[in-house]
Amino acid sequence: MKRFLAASAAMLACALTAYSAVALATPYAGAGSDARDDGQSAQILYDCSTSRTGLLQRAYSVRVLRIALRELPGDVADYTGCPDAIRLQIEQATATVTATIRRAKRGSAIAGRVALLDRRGRLVDQLTVKRHQGANFRVVPGRYVVRANGKRRCSANVVAKRWRTAEATVVCR
Repeated sequence: MKRFLAASAAMLACALTAYSAVALATPYAGAGSDARDDGQSAQILYDCSTSRTGLLQRAYSVRVLRIALRELPGDVADYTGCPDAIRLQIEQATATVTATIRRAKRGSAIAGRVALLDRRGRLVDQLTVKRHQGANFRVVPGRYVVRANGKRRCSANVVAKRWRTAEATVVCR
């Protein structure tokens, strides 16, 4: 049994190393639902493979989780509980956060990049929004920070509750 665990851990480490090298070499494609995930798939694989409970330790957006599930290497899917942990978090993602960027409190909506951070400041998801549009994130209920264009002063706190849409307007001057 110990040999089997050691062999599967070695295989997982090799797969994660190869997968992270491919994920880091792949450029980010920009906005859209088919966009690359900026290497967060490798982070999800590392998260679920190092978890003692078999669950994901961080919150991720549904978009990133689906990409990670789709790109899961075969040996990792066969010998770990990662697919089950990813599917469980997708099922638990019942909250929605909608974010828009404005120049002033009553100003017009502007285009930019909207990032959703968890309460510890770690990136959950990042989307590019067009003018007069918002970014929609489906997430696990909890507290989040919405940040526009990577600027700390252009951020807003939001609480995502189950089965509700939390709206955040980020004001950038």
